[in-house]
Amino acid sequence: MIRRCTPEDIEACIEISRYAYGIPDSAVERMKEIYSALYNEFYVAEVKDKVVALGRFIPFEQNIRGVWKKMGGVANIASAPDYRGQGNVRRLVLKMLEDAVEDEFATSTLYPFKDSFYMTLGYVKMPPLHAFEFDPRDLLLTRIPDGYSVEMTDIDEGCNAWRQIYRHVISSYHGAVRRTEARWNELKARIKSKFAVAYNPEGVPTGIVIYRISGYGQGLPNTEEGRIHVSHMLWTSMDARNAIFAFLYNHRDQVTKVRTLVTPFTDDYYHWTHNQHTPSTTSLMTHMARIVNVERALAGVPTDGEGTLKVGVKDDKIPTNDGTYLLANYDGRISVERVDETPNFGMTIEGLTALLYGVLSTEHLQAYGWLDGTVDVDLSRWFPRMEPWLTEDF
Repeated sequence: MIRRCTPEDIEACIEISRYAYGIPDSAVERMKEIYSALYNEFYVAEVKDKVVALGRFIPFEQNIRGVWKKMGGVANIASAPDYRGQGNVRRLVLKMLEDAVEDEFATSTLYPFKDSFYMTLGYVKMPPLHAFEFDPRDLLLTRIPDGYSVEMTDIDEGCNAWRQIYRHVISSYHGAVRRTEARWNELKARIKSKFAVAYNPEGVPTGIVIYRISGYGQGLPNTEEGRIHVSHMLWTSMDARNAIFAFLYNHRDQVTKVRTLVTPFTDDYYHWTHNQHTPSTTSLMTHMARIVNVERALAGVPTDGEGTLKVGVKDDKIPTNDGTYLLANYDGRISVERVDETPNFGMTIEGLTALLYGVLSTEHLQAYGWLDGTVDVDLSRWFPRMEPWLTEDF
């Protein structure tokens, strides 16, 4: 049986999660706080009155091509080892999606434990982000701009600045998400990192770096090499960014490597340093997405498409999406109407998801078998290629 989690399930959920993810004893109390506060976001699979698997569906809003859509993040999937391979997780995720349709969600995203499993549930892989590693001594911009300052802060001031800057940044980026108040509180409760905030001449927070430091120097006995591990680095202006770089440069005698995320927001990373002929980057885990409801996902999305499209959609896991949809350009935005007509071409939910998020072309969709029939319109005008940046890690 798949059902919503109750407070009585929390202990079992924690034990399954700890086993599945190798969570140490030191994190148990924090887990209890989070699970107790947010148990209503969790689902459990129960066999003979025993909780054997769990998962979480986190409510967000996601910026899809500049339009905010209701999105659910699938997270914390875990199963007891003696009940794996029995379909419990599959049924659990399908129940989440069923409820998401009823609760008027448009899309869903996740970070897969196994992408091939989620592909069978209609999810599509998105482009990976990258981590960039560099020696702070090689930074090209090492001076704090006039009137700016960078200050280390406590978690309260740091989180307040983070919120301000984050709200500004996500308004501009396809794929970014809005956090609920509960989500902000959860992040604050579990974060153990250091905060440094860049302030402009008026004293307004315009940049932030959240990080931790390990080791010291290089080649010293009894200590690991000094490194800065950046979990978040955001800015609202180039001056704020340069101030953060200067702050990192000031660690050049303490650490030899800085590792930070590279996103579509930071696509000029290869200009940040000099004396690095081959920038050192590492691909990170891809996330995945799927449309939950076709009409809600497409309605209002900006487009340059001309005329109309009649698209036949097939969704093996959410059959309410099956049908023909008439898409039209109404003042530069897509209008969607379900019609009882013969479609111009057919598309799987995977293909439509890839188009919506901007990650694949018509030729790609045909190659993967996600588009059937002759397309006599330019789909790239209806859905231009874009790289989504899922700003949340869950």
